[in-house]
Formats: sequence, C-alpha cells, structure tokens
Amino acid sequence: MGWGVSQSSVGLIGAQEPETEKLPLYFSERGFGVHRWATLVNAASLAGVKNALVLFADAFEAEAIITWVRQVSKAAPDRLVIVLTAAPATFTGPTALRGENVVLLVRPVLAWQLVDVIRNHVARHVAGRA
Repeated sequence: MGWGVSQSSVGLIGAQEPETEKLPLYFSERGFGVHRWATLVNAASLAGVKNALVLFADAFEAEAIITWVRQVSKAAPDRLVIVLTAAPATFTGPTALRGENVVLLVRPVLAWQLVDVIRNHVARHVAGRA
C-alpha cells in the first residue's frame, strides 16, 4: 500500500511545543497528511482525518477525554485513536479507554513509534477492507 498524502491522514489534538513543529513535518515526510487542533473537536469536524487521531491527553480533563474518545470511536470505528499521556492510571479501572481502535500510550513516545502504530492499524483494519 502506498503512503501518499492523498491516501493517509493524521489528526493531532492538543499538541504543545515542540510537538506542534516537529510532528507535522515528521508525518508529512512519511506520507501522511496532517490536521491540527488545539482543543477537543466534535466527531463530525474530524471527518477529513482518515487514519488516526493522536490526542495529547495531558492538555485536557480526563472526563472530557473519555467522553470524546467514545464519541469519536463510535463515529468512525476504523479510525485509530491514540491517547498519549504521562498519567496512564487516569484511564484505568472504571474510566478505562476501551475499544479495538483505541490505544493508550505512555509519554514520552517517539515519532517513529506513532508512525508504526498507525501503519500497523491501517494494514490490519483499513487496507484489508479495500
């Protein structure tokens, strides 16, 4: 499968410096179109993001994230939602983020690791249905 910008896209939500400068370039160089938002946006507004959303969870309240992840996952079950956090215990037990398309990663995470997770998800869940 080709990784051209027209075929792949990633949304970055809540990214702070230095991620806002480095990650879009890194993803673009690997064939992903990149969309960025500073705040949690409704699922309908994310329709242009085909492959994955990367949420920098430490920028938001846990309850808002849990609600948002459920709505976004339901709206597009093939799109991967990656939640990056320095406090993973926030999302365990009754507040656990669940779903086949939801991945919780503990920060720090390297950019190449994000690309690998997204490409693996696309290969398993999206490319097989084309």
